[in-house]
Amino acid sequence: MAAGGGLHGHHPVLFDVHPAGPPVTTLISEYGTTQRPAVEELVAIGGVVRLTTPPAIVPNASVRLVELDQTVRTNAAGQFIFTGLRRGQYTLEAWAPGRSAVSLPIDVPTLAGEYDIYLN
Repeated sequence: MAAGGGLHGHHPVLFDVHPAGPPVTTLISEYGTTQRPAVEELVAIGGVVRLTTPPAIVPNASVRLVELDQTVRTNAAGQFIFTGLRRGQYTLEAWAPGRSAVSLPIDVPTLAGEYDIYLN
């Protein structure tokens, strides 16, 4: 190990998280080194699956990020989260037993700061 506690030839990794919209819905993480800050940016998004009629949250609904073929389930509060995303346009699909699937085109991150999905 070199003086200062680091490995010879390696640079410390910088990590910075800052909100980019309303709390909980969007989180941007920037990774880099002291030599090349902000080399990579990853975004986490979250939302809630809700019923339009009657108004309610939907626990245990499936939510799929189509372009990455990633599917998650909502928690007891109807919330879902996707992490490790790059900026861009995606499609969310959501479905639950007895409800039709819904597709929602989204921008990551979105200026609206919301990724909620409404099932009929």
